[in-house]
Amino acid sequence: YETHCILTISGYGELLHRARVGQIRHADNPIIVYAEDEFEYGERNGNKFVNFTCRHPHTSGNIVACYMKITRADGSIDYSVMLPEDWSRLAGYSARNNARWDNEKHQWTNLKPNALYGQQQDGSLKIDTGFLVAKCIKHAFKTYPKARVGRATQLESQQVDDMEINDGIYGLEDGSTVNRSTGEVLPKQDTGFAPGPD
Repeated sequence: YETHCILTISGYGELLHRARVGQIRHADNPIIVYAEDEFEYGERNGNKFVNFTCRHPHTSGNIVACYMKITRADGSIDYSVMLPEDWSRLAGYSARNNARWDNEKHQWTNLKPNALYGQQQDGSLKIDTGFLVAKCIKHAFKTYPKARVGRATQLESQQVDDMEINDGIYGLEDGSTVNRSTGEVLPKQDTGFAPGPD
């Protein structure tokens, strides 16, 4: 095995990269939509559209959407829209990734999403605006063709969120290990410096 360093390009870097390789011409900054604003999103005659009117002041602080306008290479317009159900789904993934197995209680604990999702006492989310903007950019290009990047480089939007599997999830504290192909618990092995018995 070798240790590899992988460069992950953030959503902001991906915007620049996709413009340089000719997939898009330009992308506007994401706009956060509050409950007081007028917002309409849909499709007409095969073209996506967004109608937005900002109504100040935003007294409720209740975010209902975030969108970003993208101008493709052929001049057509595309929109990336995130709604509360989208960041609620992402918060669920975050909570599962943060969960830890408690051997004493024999259950998963710390089922809390990243603090930037802003989970309230009642379970609702009051997501951080800067975090939401970054998520909107990151997820804007999920349906676009893959953009070529160099070796040992990946785009954040194409990154697969894998949960690291270690023996701690099996509740083994005595140093024994698990054969991952069969699920069989193997006894603790002596790791001394003397040669093994014949």
